[in-house]
Amino acid sequence: MIIAKQAKQASAQLLAISEDVRNQALRNIANELRNQSAEILAENIKDVEQAKNDGLTDAMIDRLSLNPDAILSMAESVESIAEQAQVVNTIVNEIVRDDGLILQEQSIPMGVWR
Repeated sequence: MIIAKQAKQASAQLLAISEDVRNQALRNIANELRNQSAEILAENIKDVEQAKNDGLTDAMIDRLSLNPDAILSMAESVESIAEQAQVVNTIVNEIVRDDGLILQEQSIPMGVWR
């Protein structure tokens, strides 16, 4: 439960960062995926062995298994996200009623409800 609470607090902090900071963080993550790929692959071998010992199905083990191309694909996907416009907390639609009430449709991240 502690981790869930920390994740919720972190999500609120992430909503407040600028788009430039967000994009730089994503680019840093992509770079570290590439820079740390040997270590990631070495740890993944341990994870796969543990999964086999735990009796996971071949399909689950296949999904768990990484290779250099998979890590490169992850890095490229993260960079692709950095290139996209930030849509979190943007007003998608707004209606002003005759009585002055303003109704707004706002994009929010799924799974981060307050």
